Amino acid sequence: MNGWRLAWRGAVHYARSHFGTLLGAAAAATVLVGALVVGDSVRGTLRQLARERIGDVEAAVATGDRLFQANLDRRLQALLSVPGAARPGQIPVVSALALPAVAVAPDAQARANRVRLHGVTPAFWGLAPGDAGSPPLPPDGVVLNEALARQLRVGVGQEVLFRISKPAALSRDAPLTPTEDATVAWRLKVSAIVGPDQFGNFSLQAGQTAPFNAFVSLEELQKRVEAPGRANLLLVARPPEVTNAVYVAAAAGGNLTYADRVRMTLRRVFQLADAQFEWRLVPEAGALELRTPRVFLDEVVGEMVLGSVRSAGTNVAATQFRRVLAGLRPVGILTYFVNEIRHGDRATPYSMVTAAAPPLTPYDLREDEILLTDWLADDLGARPGDEVRLRYYVLGPDRRLVETNAAFRVRAILPMTAPQLDRQLMPDFPGMTEAANCRDWDTGLPIDVAAIRDKDEEYWDRYRGTPKALISLAAGRRLWA
Repeated sequence: MNGWRLAWRGAVHYARSHFGTLLGAAAAATVLVGALVVGDSVRGTLRQLARERIGDVEAAVATGDRLFQANLDRRLQALLSVPGAARPGQIPVVSALALPAVAVAPDAQARANRVRLHGVTPAFWGLAPGDAGSPPLPPDGVVLNEALARQLRVGVGQEVLFRISKPAALSRDAPLTPTEDATVAWRLKVSAIVGPDQFGNFSLQAGQTAPFNAFVSLEELQKRVEAPGRANLLLVARPPEVTNAVYVAAAAGGNLTYADRVRMTLRRVFQLADAQFEWRLVPEAGALELRTPRVFLDEVVGEMVLGSVRSAGTNVAATQFRRVLAGLRPVGILTYFVNEIRHGDRATPYSMVTAAAPPLTPYDLREDEILLTDWLADDLGARPGDEVRLRYYVLGPDRRLVETNAAFRVRAILPMTAPQLDRQLMPDFPGMTEAANCRDWDTGLPIDVAAIRDKDEEYWDRYRGTPKALISLAAGRRLWA
């Protein structure tokens, strides 16, 4: 008996066992092949969904309520390049303004609550995953994606009412946030309905369901929400002729990702105004003031900016700015709105109190000492050595307003003509800065209008937000920061 015959007889003898093994192997192979097919299908589906959401966008910056200058896209595009692939100006960069909104159908029978209203330019559609071109977008028109159109049951030519959340300088939960004017209504006519290939499902958030998107003219949206020339979304296109995300940047002398290149270029073109900061020259005080419509400076931003200013020198164009910067001495300032300043049985309602570092306050000013203006001292009948008590709101548990108080000893009386008493010490509090009189304040705080006297109105007319008292910066941070 040779080897082949022996093998054949063994196979016949153990045929049942071999058949069971064969069936098991076939079943296992079927499961594995099926899993691979399904996995490949899932990956393909996810890839398609991602493509529909981001199109040709390779890098993005979303800043929420922190609005930058809309021309940042042109500044970045002018310098952004990829060695060997794209020269400066060849890579599309687009600014947009994206805001949350609620959409209501004409008959008010259908609505969508989680809508993203995008203010865009024609360049935005150039980043779409397909080549459908730019849809018509007149000043009073809106483009809906298919998901939102289905939800509202509307078509081209019908009107949709949008209630848009306006960008806020302060958090809506923060004190001194206006209770009114937080949203704006806008009735628009549907000019087009776009599908996924036309960027209708654009979103920087991953998800399985299509978002509710609406698109309007960037310029018109800026006007409507009172944010001219501002945006909060920066989209950078994928560079041409680059298949690998990593390339050699000869100028940098090392390997950089495309995102690194975008980040480096963005740092070069980013301006202080893009972070909603500005320098103001205060000739009366011989000082340069850093201000923001967001009212409060982020601590890290303040430290960073003050550090850079010390070495700014001739980088500042204006001659008068250079003179100020040459001898610059940074001074931290914190101005707070207090409900009452009391001495004995006499009280002054609703005043600004500024916490400041030297030289705006004495170098030896203690944390329990306060400087009063002569106006406030006369109103309270207070003298140096007397005790005054401040009442003010702070955020308590569950972000509720809690009124508390602090006592101070009067250190000195300042005349209203003192150089450190400047109306610019009051930040641009929303709902207050532009108010014609005290009774028009809309601060988000409970204000007893009946407590406001004629002399308080006269003070506001003459001095506006000039603080009525000063304390040390350390005391202000302890109480209010």
